[in-house]
Order: sequence, then C-alpha cells, then structure tokens
Amino acid sequence: MSATPESLSSCRLDEYRSARHCCKLCPAGEHVGESCVSPHTQGECAKCEPGTFTKSANGLDSCLLCSTCGDDQEMMAECTATRDRICQCRKGHFYHDPESSEICRQCTKCPPETSVLQECSSTADTVCSSAAP
Repeated sequence: MSATPESLSSCRLDEYRSARHCCKLCPAGEHVGESCVSPHTQGECAKCEPGTFTKSANGLDSCLLCSTCGDDQEMMAECTATRDRICQCRKGHFYHDPESSEICRQCTKCPPETSVLQECSSTADTVCSSAAP
C-alpha cells in the first residue's frame, strides 16, 4: 500500500494544511517560513517584518500589511508584529458608519437657534436641540 497525504479532516484546530501534511500553526507575530516535514510538527516560523503583523496563530506564507491612517484620521497606536495600526477620526470628524472605521465625516455644526445636546466624538456626530417654535 502506498503512502497517501493526510486527509484535510485530520488537521487539528492548532494546525494548518501544507502541501502534504498538517503542520502546527506559527504564533502571532510570525508566519510560516518553511512548512513542516513531518505531520503534526511545526515547520520554521519567521518573524513579521516591520510594517507587517499577524494577530493570531496562523499558517500564512507572509504577514499582513499594516493599515495606514487616512488624511481625516489620526493614529492612536502604532502597528506591532501582533497588532494592526489603530486609527480614529481626527477632532471635528466622526465615523459615519459605526460598523466601519473607514469613512470619517465632518461633524455637524448646530444652527444658532439651537444648542448642542451632545458634542461630536470620533464615533458619533453632534446632537443638536430642536429649534424653538
């Protein structure tokens, strides 16, 4: 009987599928440099280069590129080997879609006949009172 590659179902949760084996995942902050040569072992992991990251154990061939902050954003935390860059809207802007941190809009300015009930923040627009009747 000839040797056959392992079936996909035999890989464990802490493994990834290489060309012929199930290999142990590389830790966060690293990627696969060379896959394992024996089943259920770890190959060679390589550290993420500056400007790249992996936030969890993985079987990736390369690390992910760090995000860049847009012109209407400011950096809150720099990218590290295990975490992407964190950006937020600059003062005077807010995220239009709370589910997405991509599009910042300029904060609303309340008309003179109203008052500010809630100041604009990076996550919510200004809330103005109703105009007097």
